[in-house]
Amino acid sequence: VDDNPPDLTVGDDLTIAAGTTVTLQASVADPSAVASVVWQVSYDGEDYAVDPDLTTLTPQYTFGTYGEYDLSVTVTDTHGESSEDGFHVSVTEVAPTAIGVSTDAPIDEGGTATFTVTGLTDPDSQDTVSLYADWYGAGDFDQLDPSDYQVNGDGPISFQHQYDAPGAYLAVVRLEDDGG
Repeated sequence: VDDNPPDLTVGDDLTIAAGTTVTLQASVADPSAVASVVWQVSYDGEDYAVDPDLTTLTPQYTFGTYGEYDLSVTVTDTHGESSEDGFHVSVTEVAPTAIGVSTDAPIDEGGTATFTVTGLTDPDSQDTVSLYADWYGAGDFDQLDPSDYQVNGDGPISFQHQYDAPGAYLAVVRLEDDGG
């Protein structure tokens, strides 16, 4: 009877972008003798929690939000012997993006322009995205309050601004999430 625990090896520490799916790496000298695999995840120094969806040596895992992760894997063999090892993953912030911004311009003096942002995405599932507008292209951005814009049913976000003075303006829309 072999009373030695499994000879477990895990992957190196990683640095990846938020929203990235990776294949976690663990291996043992004799995979046919593995009875169970248990992965635990700790996010930003919190207690480890077993992820019931991670039950193989090389499962897929999506790091949905930026921060620091510690992963631990415990492999038990068919003789009841266990080995544990782990590694660290640093997940970096990813800026939100939009496919485009359109407007119904030109408008008359004193008229209101409607702006529409399409294809807004942020791979970080925990982020809050804020909208900013520089109405005159002068570098002065106003943060839009959620009551200032409407999220349309099919995804685009619309908001308006009234232009009192005549002129041609190059408005700029900026997106920021919790990471800046």
